[in-house]
Order: sequence, then C-alpha cells, then structure tokens
Amino acid sequence: MSAQTLIFILLGAMVMFVVFLIFKKDYSFSILTIIFATIALTIAGVLSVIFMYLLENGKIGGVSFFGAVLFLPLMLWPISKLIKVDSKTYYDLSAAAVCGMLMVMKINCLISGCCGGKIIGYNSDNTPIVFPSQIAEMINAFLIMDVLIFIIKKRKLKGMIFPLFMVLYGFSRFILNLFRDAEDAIFGLPIGNFWAIVSFIIGIAIIIIYLYKSKHKKYQYY
Repeated sequence: MSAQTLIFILLGAMVMFVVFLIFKKDYSFSILTIIFATIALTIAGVLSVIFMYLLENGKIGGVSFFGAVLFLPLMLWPISKLIKVDSKTYYDLSAAAVCGMLMVMKINCLISGCCGGKIIGYNSDNTPIVFPSQIAEMINAFLIMDVLIFIIKKRKLKGMIFPLFMVLYGFSRFILNLFRDAEDAIFGLPIGNFWAIVSFIIGIAIIIIYLYKSKHKKYQYY
C-alpha cells in the first residue's frame, strides 16, 4: 500500500470522524467513543478491502472497495460490543461513514489514474472523450452518504441503514460500472458489476426479512 493511499485513508478517517460527530448529541456519544468508533471502523474497513482484493486476485497488493460493503458488516457487531455502542446504531452510522471514506478514496483513484472510464466519444480533433468514472463514483458516494445521514437524523429504519446502503450502492455502482474501462470477469460481467448485483440482492433480502419479521411481530399483539 503506497504512502499516497495511506494519506487518503487518513483523510477518509477524518471524514468518518465528522460523520460520527454529526450524531454526537443524537446518541450522547463522548468524543472518546467517536474516536474509538472511527479508528475501529477504519482498521476493519482497510482489512475488508484488502481481503476482497485477495479474493478477487489470489494475492495481496491492492484493495477492492466492495470489501467495505460485503465483508465489513461481519466485523461491525463485535466492534460495537468492544466500544460499547448499540450494534444497530453502529451499523447505521458506519454505513454513512463508509460512504465518506469511499468518496475520499475515489479522489485517490483519480490522482493515481486507476478505475478509469470508457471512451464515450471523440472531440473534433479526434482525441477521445473518457467518461469521468472516478468523479462520478465520488459524487455517488457523497450523495448516498447525504441520503443516509438524512434518514438516520429522522430516526427512521433503525438497524436497516446498512442494508439500504448495500442496495443504493449496489444499484448505482452497477450502472456506473457500465461506463468503467474494465474487463469481463464473472458470468460475462466486470467484477465490479458482479459484486454490485451481490450487494443489491443481499441488501434487498435483509430488508425483506426485516419487514416480514416486523409485520409478523406486530400481528402477534392482536
């Protein structure tokens, strides 16, 4: 992992800290709790994207951001117990915070020149027009973060924000990946599109199960 990437991870952690800080009064968090929550989420996030890259490529040497969507949730429950924060609350806030990290890391991609877009046309002098993939994905992460923060502030869908994040991110990334310059990898799809579908399906499944259980529990009282 390069020094530049480490710097952007640090910047992303600062954004995540701000996201947690936004909810300080809502959940009566201490600054120390927010610091611990941010550090733990950063470490878990880094491990998850490294593991996802290893899964995709069979070697260590890079990161794959879908790890923060698919594998990070497995680590959030024990972390919430460790820092003594309600698990549903930590899952919810982590979803918004992770969007902040993804947004910052896309700036790193832009500077590094990775994750580029497809050629979508040509200028009058025949120079190619490339889809601004990194910028589009950065804006996408920012918008999803704003939506999630708004919903959390309204105290809606407690415990379901992370699955909602998986749905929104999976759906939007599938579309954006169609414009990314990537080779087909699984079932004729670029690897990003495949994980986007997996993320979307898992998120939808969790939400449906939650709604079914909530409805069933409600009828038990009649």
